[in-house]
Amino acid sequence: PKQPPRFVRAEIYLYQFTSPEERRVSGQWWKRQRVGLYFPPVSLDDEGFRQALASQGWQ
Repeated sequence: PKQPPRFVRAEIYLYQFTSPEERRVSGQWWKRQRVGLYFPPVSLDDEGFRQALASQGWQ
């Protein structure tokens, strides 16, 4: 992409190592389960969001 994303969101996941058998069959080291939403999609154009970022020293 030539530009940064217009929206951001954060989700929470639980990660667990796979068992040796699961690893052999799937090739995966971890299992991932979605726990929930940390914060919903937010537009980078949203003034409140920009102020929150600025208050933390972020741009």
